[in-house]
Amino acid sequence: MEKGALRAMSVSIDWGRLEEVVERAVRRARSEDLKEMAEAIKTLAEFMKTGFEEMLGRIDRVEKRLEEHSAILQNYAKTLQELTKALQEHSKRLEGLSRLVTVIAHRFGVLSEESFREL
Repeated sequence: MEKGALRAMSVSIDWGRLEEVVERAVRRARSEDLKEMAEAIKTLAEFMKTGFEEMLGRIDRVEKRLEEHSAILQNYAKTLQELTKALQEHSKRLEGLSRLVTVIAHRFGVLSEESFREL
């Protein structure tokens, strides 16, 4: 879900209009029972509005942290690529040194059959 999509969904609830309708119902209520019911509905609407606003705030904070974590992961991926490249370069150099040592050892007879048996 793209950033702010949930907030856009909540816009379909017109809180101002809901509050207006509930207030009108409270004013027009004639019996005590109707007045109590209208007050309960008003309280519930206020609770829901507050809850939705709090949840949207939390979602925004989580999205922000997720973006920060994504940036950190991208940095780690870049570092890992650089380290992999360096390791490959070191492996090539080590391979070259190994060949050089083998050539020198052959040249001076260090790796002759007799010396090999002694190892």
